[in-house]
Amino acid sequence: MNMNPQQPFLYKGGLPFLPYFLLLLSVALIIGASGNLLALWGYNYAGLGGNPIEKIHPSTFTLIAALLSLLGYRNGAQRLQAGLLQPAIFTSLCCSLLAIVYAQLVLKQPLSGLIVSWLTPVLLLALLLQMNRSQALRLEYLLHALMLVNSIMGVIEFVQGSALVPPVLLDYTGSGAELDVSEWGEWRASGLFGHPLAATLACGLVVVAVYALICFRRASRLQIFTLLHCLAVMPLFGGRTSIFATILFVLLMSLARLWLDFSGKTDNRIDLFKVLCAVFALLCAALWAYQAGMLDPLLERLQDDKGSGQTRFSALEIVADTSWLELFFGDFKGLLPYRQVVFGTIYGIEIFWVGMLLIYGALASVFIFIGCWRALCLCAETYSSLAWWPITFFFFAISSGVGLTVKSTAFSFLMIVFVFMLCSRRSGGVEESLSA
Repeated sequence: MNMNPQQPFLYKGGLPFLPYFLLLLSVALIIGASGNLLALWGYNYAGLGGNPIEKIHPSTFTLIAALLSLLGYRNGAQRLQAGLLQPAIFTSLCCSLLAIVYAQLVLKQPLSGLIVSWLTPVLLLALLLQMNRSQALRLEYLLHALMLVNSIMGVIEFVQGSALVPPVLLDYTGSGAELDVSEWGEWRASGLFGHPLAATLACGLVVVAVYALICFRRASRLQIFTLLHCLAVMPLFGGRTSIFATILFVLLMSLARLWLDFSGKTDNRIDLFKVLCAVFALLCAALWAYQAGMLDPLLERLQDDKGSGQTRFSALEIVADTSWLELFFGDFKGLLPYRQVVFGTIYGIEIFWVGMLLIYGALASVFIFIGCWRALCLCAETYSSLAWWPITFFFFAISSGVGLTVKSTAFSFLMIVFVFMLCSRRSGGVEESLSA
């Protein structure tokens, strides 16, 4: 067995068949098994009561099964131990488990939120690091296919004016009943991810990750195609923060690449003719989209935010109404749902960092973010330093919303996007010129 933690592929032989198959299934579930789809299948994922097993996302179980299935192979126990006991992975697992125990015993919070949002990505990373190059390429092809399905679904939903998978929204003021959203005046496409904001964030992550490859390494034609259709459908999903963050990060990476070129730190200089052609094509595409009405939902949201700004202000008001003891130890008195109703933000604290502080407190949040940081540093060290671009984008974009305070597969999707960086580790590009 050949393992080197400084290399992008820890095992030359890759994953055995069954663990790899379950890994692919997990990726498909992370992207495609939204809460709406699970509800359509009769899986009580978001509702009150029912079987506690149903509160955990199916991808968590398939990832656990993938790890345990290693035991059925030669040297499987050694591989499982080596994967989970890597310093960064082990630290992340311990921090997540400590936060889960604290949330359950002290705060009386459900376990499912922390398990799905924070523990599952670490299990996913432990498996991703054991693939070989051919397995990583097949996983990348699956990612391309799923993102294409997401874009096609977004276009179809936009054209027909309704969701392909019926949306499910619950009343969290106390009854837990499903709300009738058919009479709501506002509607946006939700795609494969089941929510407009989640779909916009996912598309933005792909755009930023691939554009980082374009600027500082190399991107394949398939990756560029995926970037283009993800960028094109983002206005249909309408997540304003993610769209703004995508534009901002594209500009920042473009400026960084121009600075490298003008300072003479690169061997492969930018082809200005291709850049001008690309800018002209994007302007023509934006004009066509505007004429076709594809930007209308986004423009309407910019003109009238439908109270979104007020919900974020309400989150800060809740902080002001919370004692220092609760801010440190979390919502151990169980008063946060009551405060949300009083301040009119009943669907969650729509500033991610504030929500973490109010729900779990500074004490548990420190454990959660230490584990998160160790896992992300491992990704950057193993895959590429370019991973910091999508990482920074992810936490910038997800800040304006409930983020990972609720059950979300967004962090797991970030781990999957790193496959782009992993598969493109080949000769050439600005990154290798700088490291030489």
